[in-house]
Amino acid sequence: MSVMSANNSAKRPMGHADGVEGPAKRITRAATTASPAAASASAPEDLLNKGKIIAMYNHKGGVGKTSMTASLGWALADSGKKVLLVDADPQCNLTGFLVDPGFEFLLEHYDGDERIDDPMHAFYHQESTRRCNLAAACSPLLGSAQQQQHFGLNERVQTQLCTDVFQVCKRNQFVQNEEWRTKLPDVPEKLFLLGGHPDTHNFELKISTAIGSREAVSAADNIVGCFAGLLRQIQRAQGEEPFDFIILDLSPSRSIVNELLVTLANYLIVPCSPDFYSNLAIAHLGEFLPRWCQSSIARASRDDAHQDFKLPPRMPIVLGLTFSMYRLAASSKKTPETADFRPVKAAWKWFQHVQSNFTIKVAPKLEKYCLVSGLVSRGEEDNVELASVPFLNSAANLANLIHVPGYALTGAHASMAGAAQTVISTRAMAAARRAIERLKCRLLASNVVADEDDIRDRQNDLITMMQKYPDETVKEYIRKSPGDRKKFICVLEEIRKTAGN
Repeated sequence: MSVMSANNSAKRPMGHADGVEGPAKRITRAATTASPAAASASAPEDLLNKGKIIAMYNHKGGVGKTSMTASLGWALADSGKKVLLVDADPQCNLTGFLVDPGFEFLLEHYDGDERIDDPMHAFYHQESTRRCNLAAACSPLLGSAQQQQHFGLNERVQTQLCTDVFQVCKRNQFVQNEEWRTKLPDVPEKLFLLGGHPDTHNFELKISTAIGSREAVSAADNIVGCFAGLLRQIQRAQGEEPFDFIILDLSPSRSIVNELLVTLANYLIVPCSPDFYSNLAIAHLGEFLPRWCQSSIARASRDDAHQDFKLPPRMPIVLGLTFSMYRLAASSKKTPETADFRPVKAAWKWFQHVQSNFTIKVAPKLEKYCLVSGLVSRGEEDNVELASVPFLNSAANLANLIHVPGYALTGAHASMAGAAQTVISTRAMAAARRAIERLKCRLLASNVVADEDDIRDRQNDLITMMQKYPDETVKEYIRKSPGDRKKFICVLEEIRKTAGN
């Protein structure tokens, strides 16, 4: 049940000499580049297509990206899907929440001089888990010699990345006390984590340098395709049971790391809060996301990278917005089952502003690049809210204490921590459960978007245009309405044939 419905680049390599040949001949020469569809017809299935890759991204911070990532991953794994959560934020909040089993509630008192277990320290230093993080995974290619030595990966070739991932249900191993270990909450067995690491901020400079030098140094292509290579190798390492979902928890910035990861994803979810700052951030999305995708397609045209590290010619579909960080309005209903989940009046106004801003101003810009459903940009589907999770009040404190997502809290969890049962029976908790269930069901569908097949076809057409034709022709194609684009391609093909004769 929805809270509300709204009222309503990098230079591409070209196969022509600038300013020398006429339009027909430029198109003829550019058309020798194979289309993505033709290239994929003879190639084996890309390992990146083994599961759905979802980027959780907003360049504004404090909007619930990590909480939504943990909740969604937990829910999908609880449904029997094999899920990998990737913490690409150097703050490592997702890693801390999932690695630490939250055993502090078992301590009757805390003595500052008393030595207690430190799960995070163990995670980063125990032999069995110290390489289950993004810095270790990419260190053969992106790390310094010192980092490679630290992770014990200094003898690996650069194209052999580390594919270790952490099964979250084993986090109780970090608690030495056996009695405590039996009292800790259960975790879905199919939930896995590639942890974050503070050193991942060092990736920025090395990748940016590689992008600037890849025209002269072919080895730089592997660096630019590092994350594509990592995800492929992780899927290969899973053998007959690859991950069904890979969810990327990204940092709140417009960094090159985020750009590369967002453009690897099949889908993009934009977490928001109903306020002025989220409204401002959403407006920016329509400007820089198309540029990211254009740069990605240009980089994908390179052929010098190792097979695993080749960037795929693909673009994400923006599914919509999630909301958090708001309070529910008072309700006259007595039980959560019959109550409504309206936000307070001030938050309600910003729900309207943010969704209307996306639908009316941002979606049309994204739709020109086939990055969002045409149903949204044409106003036929004006509800872009995917899930809304209000403040959970005392339940949020309980979730942070035992490190279980708020929506998944049960009476057993409350009893475990000595909390009142009323903590998990509030309207806010009912709203959270509905929201996560709704988003989970949507992602489990074969077509996550109603017109997904049409969007993917149009994306392939646009990618072909970017790879085959000059900049001016691509710009003209983008200016066309969706209905006129097929006719435009037919005209270009007629010109190409005529020029060829």
